[in-house]
Amino acid sequence: MKQEVITQLQNFSIDKNNQQKTLPLEKWQPQFCGKMDLVIKANGEWWHDGQKMTRQSMIDLFASVLWAEIDEDNQIRYFLKTPVEKVAICVEDAPLYIVNIEQIQAKNQTFLQFTTAQGEVVIADKQHPISLGLPFANVAPHQANQAYIKVKEQGGSVLYGLIPRSLFYHLVAMGDCRENLQGQTVLRLQSGDCQFELLG
Repeated sequence: MKQEVITQLQNFSIDKNNQQKTLPLEKWQPQFCGKMDLVIKANGEWWHDGQKMTRQSMIDLFASVLWAEIDEDNQIRYFLKTPVEKVAICVEDAPLYIVNIEQIQAKNQTFLQFTTAQGEVVIADKQHPISLGLPFANVAPHQANQAYIKVKEQGGSVLYGLIPRSLFYHLVAMGDCRENLQGQTVLRLQSGDCQFELLG
């Protein structure tokens, strides 16, 4: 990605209060410019040109222009999308990574709150469901038992956050495990009025 494009994004993505804005990616129709040597690893690390990225501000900037597309074969592909170019990147698992889960109280109800490595906060609900596995054709077998939450959906682009095993144990403690009629263990999670059942 060209430096002038990065500078433009930096200026465009920060509001007058110096806060990160949600960019209108669905309105941008740039040309595809090939593949960028950028890998989002399964552990949430970002690597560029074979080196681990350490500048969180740059990672946050790139994360703000993450874009997903699903093709006719239900294969998921990931890109960085700007007003002037769209470049393909490699994502080992999910593009976002959950770093904190907590129960919060609001309106006399308990909700499950998730925070990504970029500081984005979502509450588990109908728009942000928790699931085991991803609904795409090109996922690895081990992902079937991996926990995720849908973090954002924007103009057809859907981005999921990976819930690492250590945090999943916290979810188990927050939920209720029981066996269904088939003898399978089901984890039942409650967030406000929404209930999620994860079949292990």
